[in-house]
Amino acid sequence: MADKKTSFLFLRYCIFLLVFLLGSQIMSQAAVFAQSAGPSAGPSAGPPSSGPSAGPSAGPSSGPPSAGPSAGPSAGPSAGPPAGSSSVETPVPSAPSVSNVGSPNTAAVVENALANGATPEEAAQAAVDYAISIGYPDASYATNADGSITVNFSQDAPCNNSVTIREPSCTENCDQDKDKDKDKDKDKDKPKEPQPQPIPPSVGPSAGPSAGPSAGPPITEPSAGPSAGPSAGPASTPSPSAGPSAGPSSDEPSDGPGGPGLESQNSPPQATNLSSNANSADYCSSVLPPIIVSWQFTDPGDTQSAYQVQVDNNSNFSSPEKDSGKVSSSSAQYAPPQLSYNTTYYWRVRVWDSQSALSQWAQGSAFATKKHQYPVPDFTWKPQNPGIGEKVDFTDASHTYGGSNESSWSWTFQFGTPESSTKQNPNDIQFSWPGGRTVTHGVTDSDGFSCQIQENVTVFLSFPGYQEISPF
Repeated sequence: MADKKTSFLFLRYCIFLLVFLLGSQIMSQAAVFAQSAGPSAGPSAGPPSSGPSAGPSAGPSSGPPSAGPSAGPSAGPSAGPPAGSSSVETPVPSAPSVSNVGSPNTAAVVENALANGATPEEAAQAAVDYAISIGYPDASYATNADGSITVNFSQDAPCNNSVTIREPSCTENCDQDKDKDKDKDKDKDKPKEPQPQPIPPSVGPSAGPSAGPSAGPPITEPSAGPSAGPSAGPASTPSPSAGPSAGPSSDEPSDGPGGPGLESQNSPPQATNLSSNANSADYCSSVLPPIIVSWQFTDPGDTQSAYQVQVDNNSNFSSPEKDSGKVSSSSAQYAPPQLSYNTTYYWRVRVWDSQSALSQWAQGSAFATKKHQYPVPDFTWKPQNPGIGEKVDFTDASHTYGGSNESSWSWTFQFGTPESSTKQNPNDIQFSWPGGRTVTHGVTDSDGFSCQIQENVTVFLSFPGYQEISPF
């Protein structure tokens, strides 16, 4: 009977010990869960201030009180990209090539347009506009069978001026570039995961109420800054008041009711680095002053969508002589049409960005056009098809303008004897080699303006003379 009683007591002891151990384990897990849950149930709408409150809470709360004081900003998800991610460099294609015949200014217009992001067609149109502005109203461009684009002035242009734009040819890496483009297209179709915004901590004491409602329960400890809007939890213990609120804090970004974030603001663009080619323009290749003005579009992260240029002989632009109007283009240069010689001009430009924000007028340095048109050199020769060693006479046929006269001449003869001359009409020039021989003729007028031209003289191989001799 004593043994049964002992066994019963031992069994009760074991059951009691088991219940005690299970209860301890459950309490321990509950404590860990409560500690990991933290004081806030969600991301805070604004980081707490590290200083004392400048005023009482301005709105009631409507949720349960927090289990403990807040130790800082919410530990919400980071807004940055995942660690270890790497960027993929996109191969940069080579720029289209530009070649020209007798028109370096037009080629410069095309190259400048391409450098500013214009397509080959837009660059060709810019070249046509420039050619028209310098006195070639029949200028046009056409797409060739090989995909290149040729800009032609007119049949009357000196040296049959033209500019050709060719797209870059494909290299050995083209297949790899195409595969990368396909992978990029696939990535574009994939849905993007939303990225939360980071919440910066406050640097100093809050000068006023928080800018938005709290997303989590309030804190039962003294508040680090008064709330300016209704909180998502029940009423918190009011912080000691130091007086009325001084106004909204200027240290933190403004948050809307949908959560923290900065409102995007589009700042207006600027036109900077204004310049002109007045000191380097090639007056020999145009009838009218070939002036080009240019600028740089400045607006980080944005692009130019349009521009307007005004040119006037009065610095106050009271009645602009040339006004482009609003031109929808990314080009950052403009060739004012039909400018006059011997005139000082003032110019200004304003630009629009891709969101139609308009810049202020930016004024460039004034420029002056030359006194008159430059001389146009020309010449003739005979015989037209000389043979080797045959004497050739050259005659100057140049034209001068603005009341000036021809004052000096220069000649060079490829494989000729003599090789050069400073006469107006050199005679008895002999060529020692057959084929197309280059003759260069330059002329300078009485105002010191000089131009030159090149022509090919075709020299034929001469057959030796013969004489019949009687065999008897």
